[in-house]
Amino acid sequence: MEEALKSIGNVLYGGIRPEIPGHGGDECANYLTPKQMIGETLLTSTIMVVAGTLAWRTLTMPKTFPRHEDLLSKRALLAALCLLFGIEIGYKICNRSALYLLNPCHIITVIEIWLLASKPGKFSFSLLRYKMLMSISALSYNIYPNVCWPTLVYSIFFHHSCSCCLTKLTHDFFNKHAIMMVLILIHYVYGAMVAMLLPDTLARQFPGQIIMYWVQHVAIFFVVPPYLIWLWGPSTLEPFKEWSWACFAGILFGVQHHYIMQPIALLTHVNLNYLLCPALMDPFAGPYYRLWAVFHQTACLLLLGKIYTLFLRLIIAVVSLILPARQLQLEPTSSNNNKHD
Repeated sequence: MEEALKSIGNVLYGGIRPEIPGHGGDECANYLTPKQMIGETLLTSTIMVVAGTLAWRTLTMPKTFPRHEDLLSKRALLAALCLLFGIEIGYKICNRSALYLLNPCHIITVIEIWLLASKPGKFSFSLLRYKMLMSISALSYNIYPNVCWPTLVYSIFFHHSCSCCLTKLTHDFFNKHAIMMVLILIHYVYGAMVAMLLPDTLARQFPGQIIMYWVQHVAIFFVVPPYLIWLWGPSTLEPFKEWSWACFAGILFGVQHHYIMQPIALLTHVNLNYLLCPALMDPFAGPYYRLWAVFHQTACLLLLGKIYTLFLRLIIAVVSLILPARQLQLEPTSSNNNKHD
């Protein structure tokens, strides 16, 4: 059992190099005291509870959503995104740094795969019917067989162990809140822009790994969300004066960081998304850098989410001038009009 745990730990974070500034290690893990971390977590949690309570009162859903369209372009984009993410998984396995898959941009990628695989109902989990996500990373073995041989073992294991149960879930098992996911994603995806403005590629040593970093972030920010809004219609976007979904995106962001990533970072001494110590380029580096992050990241999430919404509306308007207008067949979201139930 002990050997098995060591092997799993080796795959998850054995290749993460603490000598690279901001990547982890004992010095990074001891940057803040436990007392300060607990205090910051409690403060952030209080803010999230208050924001969530206020946002819930004004939360609205679109009155209609379009019927499902199984377009070839949608399938192609889904396959391409699965390919990109599969190769990225392969790199993480080969680097022995799979723990970094918890970082927000990879979570965004998974959400976008869900949405591309889903029908535009209220939530979608029909990604489960696509076995490609688990097996496509074998392509990275074919590209770099002498470097990434563990990827083949990984993909074969997941393909054979998961394909049977995934095949049984081909009927859009959880199909009730896809629109909710889009509304949250619009604000959550700002993290991809931050990653492009402040890239951290020091640990990417394999051939093509830095290129894959940029391709993935461009895809999840500039390609997939505009396509989804074009596919489902601009009415999917929240009104400009409404901030409820931005608040829920911030709460999701906070829960992911403080209650999922932070405990794992403390146990492994891996600086997941700079929760243990500040990034090398962080202008707010210091003992209170995380409190600064709460405020400036909240501001970025709220403001950039609205700017991104305007950007998406502009893109759709430009595309509608070039391509013929799409005739959307609409269905009501629920019997309760547009109020969230």
